[in-house]
Amino acid sequence: MGYMNANKKIVYKDLIDDANRTARSITHKHILSIINTILKELPKHKTYRILDAGCGDCELISYLETFVPKFHSELDVEIHGFDVFDSKVQFNDFNDKAFRMLSNRHRHINWRSRLSTISRIDPWPFDDESFDIIVSNQVVEHINDHDFFFSQNWRVLKDNGFSVHLFPVKNYIIEGHLHLAFVHRISQWSLLYQYIKTLSILRFGKWKAIKNHCNLDDFSKSYADFLTYYCNYTTISDLLSLGKKYGFRTGFKFTGNFYAEKLKDIFRIKHQFFYKKKNPHFFSIHFYKYIQCITLFLEKNDAYINYIAKHTG
Repeated sequence: MGYMNANKKIVYKDLIDDANRTARSITHKHILSIINTILKELPKHKTYRILDAGCGDCELISYLETFVPKFHSELDVEIHGFDVFDSKVQFNDFNDKAFRMLSNRHRHINWRSRLSTISRIDPWPFDDESFDIIVSNQVVEHINDHDFFFSQNWRVLKDNGFSVHLFPVKNYIIEGHLHLAFVHRISQWSLLYQYIKTLSILRFGKWKAIKNHCNLDDFSKSYADFLTYYCNYTTISDLLSLGKKYGFRTGFKFTGNFYAEKLKDIFRIKHQFFYKKKNPHFFSIHFYKYIQCITLFLEKNDAYINYIAKHTG
């Protein structure tokens, strides 16, 4: 018995090492940890379907396809994804490249049936109540219609399902694409262009690292267009309002974990890929929203309806 337990510990340690080594970013490790934490609490007798909304190059799908089954060998897990072809954030052939990559790494899966590409104004290409878990990574800040995004989340998510989205909000100070303070809060194009150009001349932000390969005026105009047409940051208040509108239990319960894991990465402490029920809240969401990413956690569950049915039936 002792030998068997020791062998299990060795196998689990190897799994932890492999998941840490393979991850492309801390965001991938964070999302895997949330999924692991959720699945650990769910029944073990069914197939769980996970959707990556805005899957892009599908590296997150590949990572989840590799490790979710290993952490949960007792479960049957299906991972699907979709993205839009007219967001202009992705390159024209991104979907073909993603399909080839997944088909090469995970040959046992028919990815033609798992991946979809749609227009940004189309409903998501899935039946109502199709998924147990929906995730997205750095997607929501590029969505034009957040109301539509919430409505589709609610439609394709099963009752008692969860939706987890990691992204920066408008409240944060240093914009992540340009590394300039408050640049994403300027809506007037000419002012935005001059602001980017002036701060870049003063050696702030991204341009100083690429100035030998990029004309400043072209850089400033390009990123003014990028922030105007391809980014749409929302606020904590807007997210809470949309969650209420569509009947989600809305919160940010795993945001503290994300920053705790970032600190561990700095000190080279291994990620363990499960979170405790009680999250480490060293600071509240009102602090985290100014730093970088928040983790939006949506739960499709209405206990009151069940309560009324039980006590008035």
